[in-house]
Amino acid sequence: MTADALTARLATLHDVASKVAAFRLERFHGRDGWFVETKGPADYVSAVDRDAETLARRLLAFDFPDDLVVGEEQGGRDR
Repeated sequence: MTADALTARLATLHDVASKVAAFRLERFHGRDGWFVETKGPADYVSAVDRDAETLARRLLAFDFPDDLVVGEEQGGRDR
């Protein structure tokens, strides 16, 4: 991968991170999605966590459809 391609990829990742952060802040301030489930012993996940990861995966898939995304909530499953 060229330096230009890496720079473009980094810019896209920054954009995705900014959009997901804005989404999380909106949900945090609105108190929407605060439902918490247990994934395992002492392992919790909120609706905001799941929805934020889903958003990140969707945005990443748009620009990088062939890349595997590994996340905390959904692991390495396909989009």
